[in-house]
Amino acid sequence: MAFRFCWLGICLLIVGTVSAQNSQSIAQLKQADKVQNSRERITFLLSAEGLQTISDDSIKAAYLQKLGNTYAQAYSNDTALYHLNEALQLVGSKPFKLLKGEIYNSLGNTSLTLSATDDAMKYYNAGLEEVGDLHTVDGASLKSRLLGNIGGIYNELEQYSKSLEYAQASFQVIQEYNLTERYFMGHLVLAFAHSALGHLDQSMEHNLKVLDIILQNGDSSYLAYAYKNIGSIYHQKQDWKRAEEYYLNAKEVAWIVQEYEVYVSCFSNLAEVSEQQGQLKTGIRFAQQGIEAAKMYGLLPKHIEAIKFYYLLLRKSNQIELALAVHEEYMALKDSLFRLETVAQIEEIESKYEKAEQQKEIALLTAQQELTKSELSRKQQVQIFLVGASALSIIILMLVIYSQRQKARLRHEILEGQLNEYRIRLNEMLGKYEGDFSLSLEELNGRVSNPISEREYEVLKMIFTQKTNQEIADELYLSINTVKSHLKNLYDKLGVNNRGDVVKLIASRK
Repeated sequence: MAFRFCWLGICLLIVGTVSAQNSQSIAQLKQADKVQNSRERITFLLSAEGLQTISDDSIKAAYLQKLGNTYAQAYSNDTALYHLNEALQLVGSKPFKLLKGEIYNSLGNTSLTLSATDDAMKYYNAGLEEVGDLHTVDGASLKSRLLGNIGGIYNELEQYSKSLEYAQASFQVIQEYNLTERYFMGHLVLAFAHSALGHLDQSMEHNLKVLDIILQNGDSSYLAYAYKNIGSIYHQKQDWKRAEEYYLNAKEVAWIVQEYEVYVSCFSNLAEVSEQQGQLKTGIRFAQQGIEAAKMYGLLPKHIEAIKFYYLLLRKSNQIELALAVHEEYMALKDSLFRLETVAQIEEIESKYEKAEQQKEIALLTAQQELTKSELSRKQQVQIFLVGASALSIIILMLVIYSQRQKARLRHEILEGQLNEYRIRLNEMLGKYEGDFSLSLEELNGRVSNPISEREYEVLKMIFTQKTNQEIADELYLSINTVKSHLKNLYDKLGVNNRGDVVKLIASRK
């Protein structure tokens, strides 16, 4: 009898110890959410006592998912995928539906950042399968996010009807479970979906809902964007007075909350609206203010946008001499931006590679330190096993690091060569051709074998105005990845390899 009571006491002690450790781990994971800087949060998660030795599978998977999400926020996407896949393997076939759904959602978001659209769609749908029969508030919140994410992918693929379908399904879940914190995003997604289909009235309705939610919550961080979106819709509807009103509101709010990109961009919008109303002097004044603001805040793309409108307005008002001087400055700025973008792309590749290597080394060193601490209190047999396992892990990790380094170096060399070739060809093209694109879509499709879509035609016209991919994305309200996809489709349909070849081909057929 005494032996039984002793054994029961030992079991209760073990259960109590494990429960205390789990509670400590959960508290540390919540504490990590309060760390705003992603790099600092990574350091906290890797160094927090007890997080490296979590025994509960669900808590450990939640830890790995949080670590993966944080790496993704720090743009270390390869490391993020590594930890997220670890989390997914850990939960396996266990009945952690909500947790597995969150992991799939994180994998989808990270894949989308890497432009792996097919993988992202696969992960989002897998997440939906996990939470499809969960009738809880947390499950509904995740389901609405997954549906919205899938709708976003369809939007990028220009399948706008499917995009709207998923946006509406997401909003239906939000309404059914009264997810107050999701109403803002639900209306925003619907606004974009309707706008893509040309449903300006419906888009306006949801944008106004977004504005109402912002004003009710007193959160001014998104207010400038809301005003600018509504102004853009009135702009498309050619309601110049209302567009001007909302652009002015957006400009004022952006100045207050220090959203300087929105602030500067509004000047260009106002310059264009003034031009449409025949108020050339007012438009010139807005363009000049936009140029000064862009210079002040070092926003080169916005500077180029403002000076372009300034040049067009000067030309339209017959100030030819000044217009020519401004045009020279415009071309010099575009050349400067091209050089900066080329250098930035190379530096981004190098930076991502270096950061991933550093974080892997930190993770390895931290794991070794934790193992060293735990080895001191274990028996010799367990110590030998852990040392052997650690050595094997180090060898595997070193092989992975070496393989990733080789792949990254090869990608860097290939991209550097492509960027150099692109720079040379674009400089040649800029020297040989300059002008407006005058072919209509019907005329162009009559001269090519593969018909070009309206969106691809819009991108094509902007190539002739020497816009960068980011400028095209900003003007057409698209993501940079969607612009790249349109460019690839254009190259395939026209049978060319780059922008220079597109210009030469179209110029030869005019």
